Amino acid sequence: MLTSYTDLMNYHARLGEDAFDITDLLFNAADGALKYLVVDTGAWLETQQTLVAASLIGAIDVEDAEVALRASREEFDQAPRWQGSDEALIPLLAALPPLVVGPFGSTYAPLAMAAELGPQSAAKDTDPRAQTAFDQFEMARGWLGSEMFGRDGPLGTLGDLLLDAEAGRVTHLVVSSDDVQPGKMLAVPYSVLRYRATGGHLVLNLTAERLRQAPQIDQMERLKRHWHADLHSYFMMPL
Repeated sequence: MLTSYTDLMNYHARLGEDAFDITDLLFNAADGALKYLVVDTGAWLETQQTLVAASLIGAIDVEDAEVALRASREEFDQAPRWQGSDEALIPLLAALPPLVVGPFGSTYAPLAMAAELGPQSAAKDTDPRAQTAFDQFEMARGWLGSEMFGRDGPLGTLGDLLLDAEAGRVTHLVVSSDDVQPGKMLAVPYSVLRYRATGGHLVLNLTAERLRQAPQIDQMERLKRHWHADLHSYFMMPL
């Protein structure tokens, strides 16, 4: 089953008797691989953000709006965490290892985060570790609302991301377009993404006409996998 990113932000992460607010998701832009779930483990009126490895994401309960964490209490207590603004996240991310290991053991960084991310932008200019951190990780909330362009011009904006927690990756981009299909949210495979440009907009290997025929999110009773094959076949993308 697929999960909407915006829905996930209204869920809780469950660890035993404890439930924590989910505040964001970090992923690798090169291939959409999920890396960390961000949860708020702070006490009353005190925010403390904790990074939970995506490999520890368990079953998602739609009815109870909860995500089970497959971590022991010790593992959870040792997870990276920070307090205050997102600026404090930069040195924490910079200290983490590279995300991608190549076929011969070499590492490389995925697409850089080029858009400004609120309070992080100022730190990026002064902290030399910041660019490395942004080259390795993308925060999902920084993508929502990004303008999207295809091979023949504007397509709309990014309205949502669809996630396959079991597979551990972002699988689809949800396009909101007043020009192509007014008032509709259209799903396209993540693999049509070519890159995120310097200005923060997304460039897709797609035309407006192809997008016009994409599945509409409001026509799907559940975001299940049974339509993956047809969708990828339409866009001529491998599963």
